[in-house]
Amino acid sequence: MGNGSPFCLPVFIPIRMNKETDKEVQDLSIFIDTLLSVFKPTIEAQQATHWFTTEEIHAQIKSINPGTSILLSNVYEAMIAAGFTYQQQPGSISLNCKWMLIEKQ
Repeated sequence: MGNGSPFCLPVFIPIRMNKETDKEVQDLSIFIDTLLSVFKPTIEAQQATHWFTTEEIHAQIKSINPGTSILLSNVYEAMIAAGFTYQQQPGSISLNCKWMLIEKQ
């Protein structure tokens, strides 16, 4: 998701309050909508055109909006809710899992 990324993330990530806990909850819907305008989820590793770690996605959001208090768990939950699959890349000998994405044509 670094240089040369084919999509542009939004600069503003709205914050809403969780009424039950009075804690700020990051609304990642704008980010997910932007991501879904360029990529779609896949459950087949062979179809994936891009693989990103949660940390890479988190870093990209933070680079655009450094003041955000988004957590890795927020990113993980938003990606799962959007239908993305998180798994080890085929042929990898590490335990590093990544999100599978297919670039839309």
